[in-house]
Amino acid sequence: MLKFLGLSFNQFYGSIPPEIGHLTHLKLLSFSKNQLSGLIPHEIGRLSSLNGLSLYSNFLKCSIPLSLGNLTSLIYIGISNNLLFGLIPNEVGSLKSLSDLRLYNNTLKNMNALSGSIPDEIRNLKSLLNLQLDNNTLNGSIPLSLGNLTNLTTLYFSTNALSGSISNEITNLRSISDLQLSENTLDGSIPLALGNLIKLVVLDLSINKLSGSIPLSFASLTSLTTLYLYENSLCDSIQKEIGDMKSLSILDLSSNKLNGSIPLSLTNLTNSLKVLSLSSNNIVGEIPLGHGKFSSLIQLILTNNELSRQLSPELGSLIMAIPDLNQDHLE
Repeated sequence: MLKFLGLSFNQFYGSIPPEIGHLTHLKLLSFSKNQLSGLIPHEIGRLSSLNGLSLYSNFLKCSIPLSLGNLTSLIYIGISNNLLFGLIPNEVGSLKSLSDLRLYNNTLKNMNALSGSIPDEIRNLKSLLNLQLDNNTLNGSIPLSLGNLTNLTTLYFSTNALSGSISNEITNLRSISDLQLSENTLDGSIPLALGNLIKLVVLDLSINKLSGSIPLSFASLTSLTTLYLYENSLCDSIQKEIGDMKSLSILDLSSNKLNGSIPLSLTNLTNSLKVLSLSSNNIVGEIPLGHGKFSSLIQLILTNNELSRQLSPELGSLIMAIPDLNQDHLE
C-alpha cells in the first residue's frame, strides 16, 4: 500500500485528480514545484492518515476545501505560492496535531488572494510552531485567541490588510523568535509587554500606523538581531535603553516622528550593529558614533533630520565611506 507520494520539482501540469482520495494510507503527499492548476479536490479529505501535504509553488486556483479539516493527523500544510482565494476555513481548527501551516503568497495582481479574517478557531492549534499567512489580503484584527499558541516560534502576518491594535495577548507567545507584522494598517501603541518575548530574534512592525514611543521594555530583548519599525508614526526620543540590546545588527527607525538626539548608548553596539537607519525623523544634535569604533557598521542612513556638524575628527574616514551620511541636513 502506498504511503509516500513525492512528485515535487517536476513539470507536471493539469489538475490534481479526485481519485487521489483512494490513497487512504498515504502519510505524505508532495506535488510542490510543478505547474498544476485547477482545484484542490475535496476528495483529499479522505486521506485520514496524512501527516504532510505539500502543494506549494503551483498554479492552483481555488479556495481551500473544507474537507481539509478531516485530516486530523496532519503535521505540515504547505500551499503557499499558488492562486488561492476565499476564506481560511474554520475547519482548520480541527487540525490539532498541526505544527507547520504555510499559506503565504497567494496573490495575482490583487485579484486572487486569501481574504477575510483569521479564524478564531486557530486557537485550537496548540502544537503549532510555524504560522505563515503573509502576502494575502486578510483583514480584520489579529485574533485575541492567537495568544493560546504558546509553542509558536515563527509568525508571519506581513503584507495583508490587518487593522486594529496589537493586543497584549500576543505577548503570551513566549517561544516566539521571529514576529513579522509589517505592511498592514495596525494602529495604536506598541505593547510594553512585547519586551517579555525574550527569545525574539527578528521583530518587524514596519509600514503600519503605529504611534506612541518605542517601549523601554525593548531593552530586555537581548537576543534581538533585527528591529524594523520604519514607516509608522512613532514619536518621542530614542531612549538610551536601546543600547542594552547587545545582539542588534539591523536597526531601522526611519520615516517616523522621532525627536531628540541620538543616544550615546548606541556606542554599546559597536561590535554588532551593521545597519543603522534613522532617516526622515526630527532628530537633532550630534552623531555620537563612539569616535569611529563602529567596526561592524556597513550602512549608516541619517538623511532628512536636523543633525549638527559637531563631528569628532576620528569620524572622518567613516563619514567619507558612507555616502548616505553626506546627504543629511548638517547645520
